[in-house]
Amino acid sequence: MSRSLAVALSALAATVYGQGVGTNTPETHPKLAHQQCKAGGACTTVDSSIVIDANWRWTHSKQGTTNCYTGNTWDTTQCPDNTACASACVLEGADYAKTYGITTASNALTLKFVTQSQEKNIGSRVYLMADDSKYQMFMLKNQEFTFDVDVSKLPCGLNGALYFSEMAADGGTSKYPSNTAGAKYGTGYCDAQCPHDVKFINGKVRRVQMLQPISHADTAYRPMSRAGRLQPTTQMPAPVAWVPAAPSSTSGKQTPNPPPSRLTPAPPLASSPA
Repeated sequence: MSRSLAVALSALAATVYGQGVGTNTPETHPKLAHQQCKAGGACTTVDSSIVIDANWRWTHSKQGTTNCYTGNTWDTTQCPDNTACASACVLEGADYAKTYGITTASNALTLKFVTQSQEKNIGSRVYLMADDSKYQMFMLKNQEFTFDVDVSKLPCGLNGALYFSEMAADGGTSKYPSNTAGAKYGTGYCDAQCPHDVKFINGKVRRVQMLQPISHADTAYRPMSRAGRLQPTTQMPAPVAWVPAAPSSTSGKQTPNPPPSRLTPAPPLASSPA
């Protein structure tokens, strides 16, 4: 099973890949149990875990702790070109609770929107793991997928989402051998919207001019929002991902979209004589 649908915030297209891994913080996946049930009602508990998406991770130099990516900009010294940058920079392990506000308890997952530690982190995206190096696969045809969500503490204007997205079960390590991080470090996210803050695509650094917010006196800024879409007609194995918030995050910093343009009033309808 080499392909997958991850439950996250989008659908299909550009696949995201990180490269090597750092050694400053051990990567320990928080445990999260789920159940597989049969038609008669008998259920079996599955001991699984979660992993945070690679795009939220600290990306730094392989030989030290110098940031490779700050804000929305790659370090040009370490990243003279896309291929060299992918070789020079690594993804670091995550402190899930302290840095990202992600905790688990038995079969419950809690995702905080804003977490303040050494840096302010905004949002997160996590995937369900089958083991330490593979995403959990789901064959959805003729089956049900159910979950409970507590939105009692979700403020207005935020989007907590659970969705499927087509991804490689190993995070891309078999197709792109230079990617030694793989699913263990949350690589391989696939998103039809092709967000501009994605760091790696197909084993190479993605350097794209970020859209800058435009100031309007009568419009407020709004965060980038991704809408989750289930691919109902695709018969493929699928890992699960949860996203606690709609805003796009890059190194823990929110990346707003340009605000919507002003509405243009429609001309009045011409009335015909009776």
